[in-house]
Amino acid sequence: EEEGSPSWTVEFGNGILDSMRSVKVRPDVRTFNILLDTAARDPLLLDHRMTRVIHIVIRMQEHEIEPDIVTCNIILNACASAARSGNIQAKAGAARLMAAMADPKGLKMAPNQFSKRHEQVLSDRS
Repeated sequence: EEEGSPSWTVEFGNGILDSMRSVKVRPDVRTFNILLDTAARDPLLLDHRMTRVIHIVIRMQEHEIEPDIVTCNIILNACASAARSGNIQAKAGAARLMAAMADPKGLKMAPNQFSKRHEQVLSDRS
């Protein structure tokens, strides 16, 4: 893949996790927060950001990493961005993540004051 293409960007995060595993380094919540934040802000992913964010959250769960408040805020920021984009698929992905965050058996994330503002943005855009 050509560097800078969306699929190269997506594979880069997977490569980091695979490289860590190959040298027996376990990723932690900070590792996933960096991957989430990078995917959520990547202009090359355009309307595929939510798909990438969801994929990273799934990988985080596979590694049994508990999200923290930073994770919550990154995801909410990505959801708010998706709501502003007007892209129906991005909005649907944001809605799925919001539901998973609210579900006590889901992502188990508690919002703080910063994330409350993002929830308001999402509800205003619905």
